[in-house]
Amino acid sequence: MRLFFLGLTLTAAAQAATTINTNWSVTNAPVSISTNITVSGPTTLSNIGSGTFTATASLSAIGGTTLNAPFTITLSTGDTITGVLTIPTSIFVGGATSGTGSATITGGTGAYVNASGSFPNLSGSTTGTFPANLTLSFSGAGTVVTGGPGLPNITSIGDAASYGTSLAQGGLIVVIGTNLSASGYFSANFPLPTSFQNVKITFTPIAGGTGADAYMIYTYNQNNINQLAAIVPSALAAGTYNVTVTNNGAVSVAVQATVVKAAPQIFTQDSSGTGLAVVQNYVSAAELDVNRATTGSVNGAGISPAHPSQPLIAWATNLGASPTADNVASQGYDFTKHGHIFQVIVGGTKIPADYAGPAPGLAPTVAQINFTLPATIGTGCAQTFQVVEDNVPSGVLFIDIAAAGSDACVSPFFTKSQLQSFDQGSNSRYGSFTLEQFSETLPSVGTVQGGIVSGSFVEINTFHLGIVPPQVGTTLPTTTQCFVFQITGGQGGQSSSVIYGGINRDSGTVMVSGPTGSNLNNTVIPQSSDYSYFLIATSAAPGSPNLTPGSYKASSSGGKNVGAWSVTTTLSAPPSSNYLPSSIPRNADFTLPFAPSTGLVEVSISAVLSSGTSQTGASVICIGPASAGSITVPGSDLAQLPANPNGSLIFLVGGAPTSFTAPASDGGNPFPSTITSFAGTETTVALQ
Repeated sequence: MRLFFLGLTLTAAAQAATTINTNWSVTNAPVSISTNITVSGPTTLSNIGSGTFTATASLSAIGGTTLNAPFTITLSTGDTITGVLTIPTSIFVGGATSGTGSATITGGTGAYVNASGSFPNLSGSTTGTFPANLTLSFSGAGTVVTGGPGLPNITSIGDAASYGTSLAQGGLIVVIGTNLSASGYFSANFPLPTSFQNVKITFTPIAGGTGADAYMIYTYNQNNINQLAAIVPSALAAGTYNVTVTNNGAVSVAVQATVVKAAPQIFTQDSSGTGLAVVQNYVSAAELDVNRATTGSVNGAGISPAHPSQPLIAWATNLGASPTADNVASQGYDFTKHGHIFQVIVGGTKIPADYAGPAPGLAPTVAQINFTLPATIGTGCAQTFQVVEDNVPSGVLFIDIAAAGSDACVSPFFTKSQLQSFDQGSNSRYGSFTLEQFSETLPSVGTVQGGIVSGSFVEINTFHLGIVPPQVGTTLPTTTQCFVFQITGGQGGQSSSVIYGGINRDSGTVMVSGPTGSNLNNTVIPQSSDYSYFLIATSAAPGSPNLTPGSYKASSSGGKNVGAWSVTTTLSAPPSSNYLPSSIPRNADFTLPFAPSTGLVEVSISAVLSSGTSQTGASVICIGPASAGSITVPGSDLAQLPANPNGSLIFLVGGAPTSFTAPASDGGNPFPSTITSFAGTETTVALQ
């Protein structure tokens, strides 16, 4: 869960308290006298720990019958417990050597923020004489009720749009962890403070020196999610910092973070950092629609796809240091008028920004990038979208664009009715697994055989439409379908070749078994952090996984989203590579003939150009029926690939997809799924 200025309404939730039954003891703690009476010495609380006890009372209070002394227990963990100790004055000055007192717990830090509790009967005694060499001992049973979140712990720090690790001067950040703040959601007002709800975020240079506190936006701690939002001070120099969170005096372990001058990132509509960008379509001065696949409204807000020649507004952060104070509302500032170059890239088309800078009336860290779509812009759902500032690119997201006069974008995978349903909150689920075995002849090595086992279970919604992998379909295509994917990349490793749709869901441990020689026998397919499964198989290393022709079984006992399932598929021998060309013209259709068979064929042609840390290029994938005996890649698609003497051509032949249904384990709809086996060959090809 990550949230910013998109209309969140939350209510505070009470945090569950824990009552600790304990016996408290202080033994022979020396008493010192000056302007105050101070008692300090070792202490132990059973079921809690040991540490140091210090209490201080005014010397003038010695004339009463009881003495109230505020105290602090500093535990060996660094946490503290505070309260008030009440003891009879007679054991100090009245000649008594013992007496009964009490204590009330009023708070603390770390695990004992907002703690409470009491010790109603403390048996105390003194030795020595007042005021020279008196010592105090006491003990008794009581309770400590924890009310705080514990020692702060940072699990991640990222920009507030893509959650990348490059933080920018003046950029909006999110700190995620545990015990970072008190229970509830609290939002700061202008002027933004550096300490809010007793919480602050501090950046300290790793070389040492004075730390700088970030400007706080909000604290959020409920529904098992604890995160903070803040602004990196614009005055902070670029470099590496130790970042800490202080919560009610308790300081977290430092986490290193890198601050750069600028690293533009676009907000996403579901706050996931991927998928549909936060972009508004300018309809009129009185109407700014949220970019979606269809026209209508959601929760009272207008939605629509963009159209050619229409002005758009993208919402971003991390554009760089603010020209004004970070903690007050911006009056606006156009970076494009002050030496910075901004481009928006939509579906591979580069568009200069009309305005890029802080949005007037909002915190300077929240920026808007205004641009106008060309009349010739490509249309369709899930058009790739990216911003580049001074050659530094953002991550690749998508927006929806419809043809002039149309009220919905066109998707090759979903009907208009389905898109409307997605816009209103519905979703679609599917699973797709693929076995790919291919061979490639390398000049210095010879023929190399490799293979890949991959797959995922995916949930599609309006925020994650993208591309559905062609082999997902449960029926064989009757005609060839082709898709062009832009390849972009640059500093910070931002890159994207295919904007696949959906959010991956967890199926637990997935295993695969194959024929003799495959070395696969209930072999676990490694699972990535986003719940996709990927295993590389190669014949190079003896005993390693090796995809050979035969029958394969994939299965899982289930995970938190997907239940138990099992499916088999047959992998055939790879086709000959003798008929693959060494060059392909980019100004004409390219037809690849092959021996007709049953099932599917797939052709992938890619070209990437590298310059320093940047990459540009494109890939076209075509899939069609193997019974046709040939497959044609349109010249209009090839024209979108750059000329490159070292392009890549992959030709794959696969059987018909095998269908199976994986049940849901999370209460949602099941996952209609397929597994497809491809065998193919790859070669280097010159794209002319």
